[in-house]
Amino acid sequence: MAAAKKKRRAKRSTKKKAIKPKKPIIEECEGFKLGDKVWASYAEKKIIQGAISQFHPDDSHGPVATLITANQGYRHVLIVSMSYTPITKKR
Repeated sequence: MAAAKKKRRAKRSTKKKAIKPKKPIIEECEGFKLGDKVWASYAEKKIIQGAISQFHPDDSHGPVATLITANQGYRHVLIVSMSYTPITKKR
């Protein structure tokens, strides 16, 4: 008796993913540019320093920037709390 041959599965075609349109990159907002090194007061009155990586002008709290800090990673801060010079704490 001859052995029965196994049927091969038909290969499934992969689905093509729809390409999402990219958001326009905002390069300047309220006098600050991408890559600028700035100081900002963060939540709980902490003062942080970092480079600007993104702007979010339509946030619910107001215009916001994303900073990349050396030891804390990514942080979102209000643009009104940013400065090019070090910020002093109020006592």
